[in-house]
Amino acid sequence: MVGQMKIGAVILVTGVGIPDEEMEKFLEMKRPTIFEQMIVSYQRAGVADIALVTRDGMADKIEQTLHRRGVTFLDIESDSFELAVLKGLSYLSDTCERIFVGDIRFPFFQPDILLMMQKRQAELLGAVYGGMFGDLICTSQACARNICKKLEQQIEESAEMAEGTVRSTGVAAFWKQFGYRIAHIEVENEGILVKVTSAREYEERRQIFAEKQIRGHVKVSLAVNRSFFGPGAVTLLTQIDRLGSVREACAKTGMSYSKGWKLIHTAEEETGWKIVERMSGGKNGGEAYITERGHMLLEKYELYRERVEAAAQDIYKDVFQDGELF
Repeated sequence: MVGQMKIGAVILVTGVGIPDEEMEKFLEMKRPTIFEQMIVSYQRAGVADIALVTRDGMADKIEQTLHRRGVTFLDIESDSFELAVLKGLSYLSDTCERIFVGDIRFPFFQPDILLMMQKRQAELLGAVYGGMFGDLICTSQACARNICKKLEQQIEESAEMAEGTVRSTGVAAFWKQFGYRIAHIEVENEGILVKVTSAREYEERRQIFAEKQIRGHVKVSLAVNRSFFGPGAVTLLTQIDRLGSVREACAKTGMSYSKGWKLIHTAEEETGWKIVERMSGGKNGGEAYITERGHMLLEKYELYRERVEAAAQDIYKDVFQDGELF
């Protein structure tokens, strides 16, 4: 992450033209699945707030393949590409200063490209290889909010768009329609152009384009007598803070209601603090909110995680990258 800037990412799973039966095959594949491939690439570049936009009913199936990756699921009822973009940008533009938008059919971008794009202060930025735009876009918060307003207007005026239309234009043409000039950054990895529309294509192309190098990896958590606070807890508490409901937050994160409360109670038992409070009455039995100490814990954990991950990468380079082993 660049400084303390909060970066988000939208992964479009619906509205991209992959049939349901093929999506099921993606779910049945050995790890890393196509979903994990993209999520890990974002996380390696310090992108912590990741939202997958899916059709209703798909979130639970995908979540089972992710092994607590700490992502948010946003469901829509149709296959509309425009609705999917609107859902993702609307969700992240409240809290993220820069937002990546990527299509699940283009999973082979590399984390170093994301880091390069984060450093560019452009309203709308695309990655280019050999003069051709890849499908990965990075937008500023202000640009994202403006695009959301224009998409809302388009969808209100077009019944066809609201019911479900897969994007038929190229990536540059789609984003240019909102009145922004797309700045571009030249990259040296052609993976940004590699498209897959089936599980078979993904497996074949993963052998060629997926990054193969061994890398350091740490999972940052807090513990007293047992581990109680990590990426899953952060995602859940962030959703509770946004939605005011534990039940809705669990649904967004693909987590069962009982599991969500177990996670909260474990954190409260280990710290001795109240982290989530509930008010009686209202929707779903009452409003939930994060306590002041809970907010402090979230903020300090994020700072701790960033510094641990940066230090871990420096240690990895010092220990391994001398060329003797690989």
